[in-house]
Amino acid sequence: MPPHQYHAGVTPPNQLQGGRHHAVSLAQRVDMLHQRDPELPRPNISLSPQGIVPENSNIAIQCHGKGPIHRFYFHHHRDCKKPTSVQPVGDTGTFSISSMSKYKSGIYRCSYRPNSDFFTSEESDETELWLLDSYLSRPDIFVSPMEVATLGGNVTLHCSTKMPDMIFYFQTPEDHMPHYPKKPDAYKNKLFIHSTLICPGPTFPLSLADPDLPRPSISLHPAGTADMKSSVTFHCQFKERAMTVYFYKVGDQKAHQVILLDGYSAKVFLNSVDRNNGGSYCCSYQPKAKFSISSKTSDPVTLFVIDPDISKPTIFLSPIAGVSLGENVYLHCEIQGCAEIVYFHMPGHPKPHQVTIHSMNKVTFHISNVSLEQRGEYNCSHTRKSDPFFISKHSNSVELLITSK
Repeated sequence: MPPHQYHAGVTPPNQLQGGRHHAVSLAQRVDMLHQRDPELPRPNISLSPQGIVPENSNIAIQCHGKGPIHRFYFHHHRDCKKPTSVQPVGDTGTFSISSMSKYKSGIYRCSYRPNSDFFTSEESDETELWLLDSYLSRPDIFVSPMEVATLGGNVTLHCSTKMPDMIFYFQTPEDHMPHYPKKPDAYKNKLFIHSTLICPGPTFPLSLADPDLPRPSISLHPAGTADMKSSVTFHCQFKERAMTVYFYKVGDQKAHQVILLDGYSAKVFLNSVDRNNGGSYCCSYQPKAKFSISSKTSDPVTLFVIDPDISKPTIFLSPIAGVSLGENVYLHCEIQGCAEIVYFHMPGHPKPHQVTIHSMNKVTFHISNVSLEQRGEYNCSHTRKSDPFFISKHSNSVELLITSK
């Protein structure tokens, strides 16, 4: 401002006012620039691009006020007493940062000075400029219970790293800025949420399950059990045309995204099955044009993997001869060696009946009021609680014959 220009409302020198002479020096005018006028509308501040930026990138910080505006001032938390002055273009001022560095990251605010005043506005709300440090290892993230949440339900995101004494942040796709949980520990952190979140490491889809979407169905071929190094196929089918399909192994931290076959089904092939593949599996799908909305998961299907080193059990029926409709039948499975769980495999039931062994090597499965639907061949297998899906070979089969009275 020229040294002899005076602000409207400040009396120039030598002008009589109330019997005293008043003059405003240049130093006084500079001091007035640091005083806030609470009646001026506060400006808004924004970043482009938003979120976390890599080193050496270009950033634009914009301040929006209500004009006419003489100057915009950008305040950085590392140098708050010396704001950067920017000439406005209309009612917007832009502070450009070229070659982003660690020193330039942090908290920014802005204010402005109208054409008609020496005073400045109150500062805007703060915005944070985040820098991506390429030397820090990427964290791991997983969600529990799984990556599909029911509308209105709770999920927990877990973020962890091998580096100690880290502060963890979680980032939402809606507002671009990370969230800082209140109680971090040395290596991991978790955040309880009601919406979609991602971690600034590897990302994954966290979908909300729409209860109105038809649930898919899942099947396993061949059904039930598989030998070591054999191949199996999971088949997921659904009634609505889907964009994406996810397969889940219960207890795993990650879903597997698969390619659709025809829009209404998808398959996952497991070649050379090993003991780690045993477990329960389910699937869900994401319809077209419904981003972040998915179906509920299917009912699970279970894959048992046969351990050739576990002793094969034996099975027998009582009564031995055929039984009549409505009578009682007992299936007995005998095990050599140690076992904690026995499975009875029944015709037409991919999921076997499970019985826990307490103190003996003979387990009985009781069928009361037998019906025609329960006739057929039965066998049994066994395993330990520590590895419930890694089972023995099936016993030889016994046939349940049912006669009319």
